[in-house]
Amino acid sequence: MNYDIKIIVFFIIVICVAVYIMIDNNKKAQIRMINKIKKSYGKRSSRKYSYDEFEMISHYYEDSIEYGIIDTDDFIDDITWNDLNMDAVFKDMNICNSSVGQEYLYRMLRVPCNDLNKLKETDRLASYFDNNEKQRLEMILEYVRMLTHADLIKFNNMVKLLGKKQDVVFKLFDILGFIESCICVASYRNVLPYYSKPEFVNTSVSNSNARLIVKEAFHPLIEKPVANSINADKHVLLTGSNASGKSTFLKTIAINALLSQAIYTSVSKEYKASFFRIYSSMSLKDDLSSNNSYYIVEIKSLKRILDSTEKKDSKPVLCFVDEVLRGTNTVERIAASSEILKSLRYKNVLVFAATHDIELTTLLEKYYDNYHFEEQVTDNDVKFNFKLFKGPATTRNAIKLLNVIGYDKEIIDNAERRANYFIEHGVWNC
Repeated sequence: MNYDIKIIVFFIIVICVAVYIMIDNNKKAQIRMINKIKKSYGKRSSRKYSYDEFEMISHYYEDSIEYGIIDTDDFIDDITWNDLNMDAVFKDMNICNSSVGQEYLYRMLRVPCNDLNKLKETDRLASYFDNNEKQRLEMILEYVRMLTHADLIKFNNMVKLLGKKQDVVFKLFDILGFIESCICVASYRNVLPYYSKPEFVNTSVSNSNARLIVKEAFHPLIEKPVANSINADKHVLLTGSNASGKSTFLKTIAINALLSQAIYTSVSKEYKASFFRIYSSMSLKDDLSSNNSYYIVEIKSLKRILDSTEKKDSKPVLCFVDEVLRGTNTVERIAASSEILKSLRYKNVLVFAATHDIELTTLLEKYYDNYHFEEQVTDNDVKFNFKLFKGPATTRNAIKLLNVIGYDKEIIDNAERRANYFIEHGVWNC
């Protein structure tokens, strides 16, 4: 009998120790989780992704299109998304602790919102979580506990499993994902040197009062960005030398418009504009798989923008075109690009275009406001201030850059002589 009692007591002690260890481990795990959450908040996410993991993040967005949850005219298409390097912006912002949250955040950025009330709700929750750390931590911890017990996360599998109940799945996914995404928005705002809440106006470009105003806008992926401002009540044509800041400025304005409509956050000190459908044609490449040259890829990309302006939609198009028709010869490029840009003058669209072709500044001056970037060139260096100035560019630096890199002086002198002859006479000397 005494032996049996000893055995029972021993097992009770073992169970008590095991329970204590489990509770202690849970407490330690919770402390680690809290520390991790605190450490990640207000900082750029340093999370690493495998190819397969990152590819899965887009599933909720893709399923939302496939099942008709979102309007196909409202999302940011792949060309624009890649032009703006929005994968990198998403990665900076994503501190989600679940795939529900990060898949919703990704869709949030891919589908800008046209509902001001929904955007203000995003702002309200983001501001609440930013100002209430205790409630923010409790929300995340409860959220993580729930999701580890019932892993909703493989969204594709859920939709297939529940079949006709997919609307319920989307609704649940929306609620949970939206809450965690708002925490990401709150955190991201703390990452930025400054931000503003956008002001939206109900105008179209066909209305002479329509405009996009942005003050001290900066590019969120650049470590030490140079801020610029613009008041665009007319289409904008940018000129300037190589590497002077034209492409970065286009991306800065585009990202500001996208983030303003997606998370009610502008990376500027002021943003005021319409709700837009946003398109770009910038960082294009040859499509070898389809046997398409750069020029074919480029004119197809531009055609999709032209087609988008023909849709009967009250929302104007905001489009960004970098180096119009760079894939062809000078004469045809200037002739065709001037007509393409001119064709957009009276449509419900606001155009930001950049070019090296200074001739376009004269051909399009009735329809486009000219702005430029400039540089300072010395014998051994080229310095850029990356500031936006009114008017067309008046300097060239392509040949001077050859000298900075160390090209032979004879090549540089002959190139300068030939360029000057063409500028003076309008023909090339042999």
